[in-house]
Amino acid sequence: MSSITYTIGTPQRIGRSSKERRSRQKKGVMASLMLTPMVDMFSLLVIFLLQFFNASPDFQLSKDMVLPPSNSSAELRDAPVVSVSMQEVLVNHIAVGGVDDIIKNPEPLALALEKLRADWIASHPETPFKGEVNFEAHEDLPSTKVSLLMAVLSNHQFGSMELMTLGN
Repeated sequence: MSSITYTIGTPQRIGRSSKERRSRQKKGVMASLMLTPMVDMFSLLVIFLLQFFNASPDFQLSKDMVLPPSNSSAELRDAPVVSVSMQEVLVNHIAVGGVDDIIKNPEPLALALEKLRADWIASHPETPFKGEVNFEAHEDLPSTKVSLLMAVLSNHQFGSMELMTLGN
């Protein structure tokens, strides 16, 4: 006859010894920080900020230019700048001639305006030409000279002019 023996009791190792638990507690927790997604996020943030601040046009006065004061103001639009100082006429900060010479013979100003229009049409082929221009004139320039130069602008399809002034 064979007999079967059963052992009833607890296993020899229920848990870890106290020495093993202490050695495990001494080990530090390793945490890692993934830098690649953070660098990607900051790169996108920098690109967004550059695009946002690049959207507003820059305002740079021509040298020896003093604009007349104004009580009202509007946001500067992105358009070519025609500057008229006491001595010369500039288109996008490039001199085209003296004020009196341009009033007598507006051909150099007309050629500069035609080039502006051709450049704009080439860069915006799907959009009709609006003829927008920012016009700045020295505050001491006689209004008759200013109006004659504005007439030259409107005769060359730059009829949408904004006069630049210094607001409060």
